[in-house]
Amino acid sequence: MSLDQLILALATELQLPELSLNANGTCQLVMDDNLAITIEDAPLERSAHLYAKVASTPDTGREDFFAALLEAQLFGREVGEGCAFGYERATGEILLCRKISLGAVDESTFSQILTEFVNWAEHWSTKLSGSEEESTKSELGGDGFSLHEHFIRA
Repeated sequence: MSLDQLILALATELQLPELSLNANGTCQLVMDDNLAITIEDAPLERSAHLYAKVASTPDTGREDFFAALLEAQLFGREVGEGCAFGYERATGEILLCRKISLGAVDESTFSQILTEFVNWAEHWSTKLSGSEEESTKSELGGDGFSLHEHFIRA
């Protein structure tokens, strides 16, 4: 399926008819009015990229900060399948990213992947903001994040 078709199905599922890719091939979901998940088409790769800002780099303790991110990423210890951290030097932002190959993805799988990604982005955004207690509540056990419960706008 194409990303356009998957987004259309997601828009129907979430009852958001305005949800679609813009002229730049991206769309954004804002969860709980503070976590922006960007979906970007990569047509030459027949894939899509999901990404979200989960933190800004700290002014002090940067070595420990980056070491903790790398440690969490080691063997997927504390990030979702296919997820990785990225650093945008120009803005000082830490992004959680995931690439999705569109060749074998249907609407249900896309929704599941997106929901899992939102869970991890919420986890890391909360954890890196210093609110450890809240981050343990949003871990991906039985009480995981649901797109339907927290979606605010497209």
